[in-house]
Amino acid sequence: MEPIISQIAATILLSMIASIAAIIIVFRMAMMPALITIIAEKTQEANEAIKRGMSSMGDLGREAKDMKKMEKMMITDIMEEYPELEMALEYFSPDTADMIKKHPERALKLLARYKPLIDAFLGSNPEQTREIYDL
Repeated sequence: MEPIISQIAATILLSMIASIAAIIIVFRMAMMPALITIIAEKTQEANEAIKRGMSSMGDLGREAKDMKKMEKMMITDIMEEYPELEMALEYFSPDTADMIKKHPERALKLLARYKPLIDAFLGSNPEQTREIYDL
């Protein structure tokens, strides 16, 4: 009697193994190509998004570089047009004057920040200077 039960158990076990093998084979044949296609599409979309991002970053860098070049050209023109600005730079140390020439936007930010203090120190009327500098 026991050999029959072990034969039935072996048959059921083999049948389960065969079923699992069949499912794996069907999955590979039917599902894998679809999954590979989906993965390929998503990878292509991601690559295109990365390319667009890199292009945008390049455009921003190019714009910043052009802006910096234009700024230097304008500062050179202004310094040539108004020599008294060059004379005003003589009140600063050579290093500070060079820094102001190289980075005029920073000098303007510092001037805006410390202008009230300078006006108070020199005793000038803030209302009068505000009218001069208002654009």
